[in-house]
Amino acid sequence: MADKGYHSNEVAVGLSELGVRTYIAEPDRGRRNWEGKQAEKEAVYGNRRRIRGERGKRMQRQRGEKIERNFAHQFDTGGMDRLYVRGIENVHKKLLVQAAACNLALLIRSIYGAGKPRAAHDQSVEAILAILALIRVLESAWLSMVGELRRTAASGASARV
Repeated sequence: MADKGYHSNEVAVGLSELGVRTYIAEPDRGRRNWEGKQAEKEAVYGNRRRIRGERGKRMQRQRGEKIERNFAHQFDTGGMDRLYVRGIENVHKKLLVQAAACNLALLIRSIYGAGKPRAAHDQSVEAILAILALIRVLESAWLSMVGELRRTAASGASARV
């Protein structure tokens, strides 16, 4: 299951050789020339047949509901449409933290049964306790990492003296 950007003859043939059934949306390319490309033709036509079937349409709807909506929420509500950091490394950090926060929210909602963030008030105490426990674990990991860095820096300074 992938979107139009991943559709190519090479991808279709490579995945069919691995035994993977593809459900990749096909971009409008117009009429194709298949002379001398029998393997590519079979792979692309098999993919086309699958995405036009009932299962392929159902999978595309689920992809839109479960994956694309999540990305749209991150970009619209999460402020990822504009980044106020400089440098590719900082952009990667920002994206990683944003995706981790989104996944954490999904995990907490699935564990505590709240379907939507605004419906979490039903089990707010358990959710708050879970968040506080997570913060405590992260804080202890952070403090141990900082202590290790200080010990390493101190041992390096004493070795130079």
